[in-house]
Formats: sequence, C-alpha cells, structure tokens
Amino acid sequence: MQHRTSLEADLRAIEAINQQDMQLALANDSDKMMSQWADDIVLPSAGWADHAWAQSDRPKLSGNGES
Repeated sequence: MQHRTSLEADLRAIEAINQQDMQLALANDSDKMMSQWADDIVLPSAGWADHAWAQSDRPKLSGNGES
C-alpha cells in the first residue's frame, strides 16, 4: 500500500531528525542545531495560544491562577 509506505518513510525520517537533534543538544552544538531549521519555518501568529485555549475543554483560569 503506497500510503502506508509513505507514512512509514516519513516516520523514519522524523525519528532520524529527532535522534540527530538530541545528539546535537547533548553536545551543546547550537550552531549545528540551528542549521537543521528550514528557512521557511512556520511560527505561530500572536494570540494562537489564546485561541487554542478558548477552543479546548480546559477550564478557564482567572488572573490569580484559580479556575
């Protein structure tokens, strides 16, 4: 099945990147870690966390940390 093969290949690639990232982190090699990041990295826009929280089933917190 083509879809499964593609998914398995994607998962292997993700695991390889994760392993390399962990090795670089343990070596404290931030330059090489940052070199793995793509120039077209997608960063969440301002307010994304508030929106995600509002869409969740989690209780809302007041300013003093109580629900």
